[in-house]
Amino acid sequence: MRVSRVLLPALALATAVAASSATGALAAPLPTGQLQAIERIYTEGMRGGQGGSFGFYLQQVGGPQLIARNASFAYDPSDAIDTLYLANALHEVQSGADALVDGVDEYAYPHSKDAEGDPTRAGLCPDAADEVAANRVTPPPTLGAVLEDMMQSADNRAARAIELRYGRVALNAFAASLGMKGTKLEQIIGCGAEGTHQNEWTLLDAGLLYDRIASGSLLSPAMRQRLYEDMSGPSPVVVGSLLAAVLEPEARALGVPEVIGPFAAALSAHLMAGSADLCASSCSAPGGDSITRDEAGILTVPFDTESGQLMPTDFVLGSFITGERIQCPPQCALGDQAEAAMQAGMPELLRVTLRAALESWAARTRMVAATGVRAGQTLRLRATLANVYGGLRPSGQAIEFSLGGEPVCTATTERYGGASCSGPLPPGAAARLVVCPSGPVGAHCRTAAVPATYEASFAGAEDLFATSATGALVTRTPPVLSGASLSARRWRLGPALLRVNGRPAGGVRVPPVGTELRFSLNEPAAVRLTFKRLVRGREVAGICRIRRGFRGGSGSCLRAITAGQLSFSARAGANHAVFQGRLSRRARLRPGRYTVDLIATSAGEVTPTRTLAFTLLP
Repeated sequence: MRVSRVLLPALALATAVAASSATGALAAPLPTGQLQAIERIYTEGMRGGQGGSFGFYLQQVGGPQLIARNASFAYDPSDAIDTLYLANALHEVQSGADALVDGVDEYAYPHSKDAEGDPTRAGLCPDAADEVAANRVTPPPTLGAVLEDMMQSADNRAARAIELRYGRVALNAFAASLGMKGTKLEQIIGCGAEGTHQNEWTLLDAGLLYDRIASGSLLSPAMRQRLYEDMSGPSPVVVGSLLAAVLEPEARALGVPEVIGPFAAALSAHLMAGSADLCASSCSAPGGDSITRDEAGILTVPFDTESGQLMPTDFVLGSFITGERIQCPPQCALGDQAEAAMQAGMPELLRVTLRAALESWAARTRMVAATGVRAGQTLRLRATLANVYGGLRPSGQAIEFSLGGEPVCTATTERYGGASCSGPLPPGAAARLVVCPSGPVGAHCRTAAVPATYEASFAGAEDLFATSATGALVTRTPPVLSGASLSARRWRLGPALLRVNGRPAGGVRVPPVGTELRFSLNEPAAVRLTFKRLVRGREVAGICRIRRGFRGGSGSCLRAITAGQLSFSARAGANHAVFQGRLSRRARLRPGRYTVDLIATSAGEVTPTRTLAFTLLP
């Protein structure tokens, strides 16, 4: 069996992965209701403070902008802007103008206003007055070590060393060359605004920077990998846990909870987050702290593809809360509240994108079973599907069956992934069938015809995901029931229930207790016995009616009234069943004249009825 096409649910968010190079987009903008839900998360995160702004942004690398709120709002970033310094340095190394092993001038800052007794503290505000030979770190750290400290420890001293190495003018020119129109560097990172001078950038600029990085248009693969290593993004386990609030319910809603683990393991993120609590004048003065929380970076989401290979797809994202004023103490916890809101907002920002990716995982199925039976000129076909990542058997999938390129029938998978239907045998296909009258495929085959296969293809408008399997289509002769007889045609009621293929009952033979039904089958089959009691009636208009209540008519007749049924499985070859008149432990036949109809059924084929007569004595 070959599955030629697989249909994804017709959702705009799950556009064809196979055609992604043409369409460019694997996700769609958020619905208005979801956008408002994210806004509420950020609004709640700022509850209790005064003023402030928030924003968020999501774009597929090389694709469309998916969501933006205040993305062009210029704000004073915290450590999130360090990635611009890192990208500039690696670009210089890539051009040959610098080297990661070269030494860099870095300083201790004993007079920093927030050194807190440690002139090398990562979070201090570097004081330019301390940048003298006496405070220079010796031996000088390498450029590679400084970049790593800047990114992984949010070391303001390291960021200042990069600024001194290349110059603020050159850094601004680098940002402008990338098209970052809302970015300007006017202040030392970690020191906040000084009068009207402050650093600024926008989420649009952050998205542009990360888009250039992820697409490979800014850095070579080696330099881009170095940038990712310096950013030291969270592990897949951490990324998965951060997004669990969305991943788990979305996967379960799609019916694929088993993909949560492997899907989360295939996620990766390179994010730079920062925080700043800057005093308005003095931290005890009215106005208190102005808090900023921001993050930006790249999230790589795994989409499944037609070939069965995962297609990592990059998205750039960012968010911020800035300018909110709190009095710390006693409102210090509001900074943590703002950070928690951003952590809660990110999964919702990505919900539609993650759902589209999960749909691609859920849609790829495989054929796990296939059977085909020919009965005369009719084909009875069945196939069973399962998700490739687990035991899910998807329902509601349309399957088209064909033989030799000719359509036979169409069916839809049910709850456990099975679909079956019947249709006419296409012309000219009979010579290609294997004739196996009984047993499993390949057993008891009576001809050496060329083995045939039949195709099952998923119907639908999108040619997205495919897999294949092969199963033999066999033709079977109907079951044959022959040699039916009764050991005694007059017998007495006994206490035992029906015994099939057991030892013959002993005892008196004339008249015996019970009778033994004997018959033969050419293959295993289900046998049904229908007992009918014969009673006198009167023929009226050619129909044998009940005698009482009728007047007129001519002649008497025998009416057959169904008295009960018994069913059992019988083997190929000779069978015998001992019957003593009992249909169950409580039900039994009444004395009288009877017929018993024998019918055998196998693979949907039914034998002609065989009828035997007997008399049950009192």
